[in-house]
Amino acid sequence: MTKQENKTINTKHKVTKPEVMDAINYFHGIGMIGNQCGDAEHYLKILLRKVANDYKMLLTHNENEIL
Repeated sequence: MTKQENKTINTKHKVTKPEVMDAINYFHGIGMIGNQCGDAEHYLKILLRKVANDYKMLLTHNENEIL
């Protein structure tokens, strides 16, 4: 994928930082990630870690265990 193609793809999904932070809070902050099971929980954690890395955040679980 070229840089131009990647730029085009990135602009199709408009998401604001407050929306992202709200989603992180919903799934991680108030513990809704625990309502997921099996593959859904596994892949949601991957997405949360990716977003946290992009925003330079550290998500912890169970008293400082990194998510």
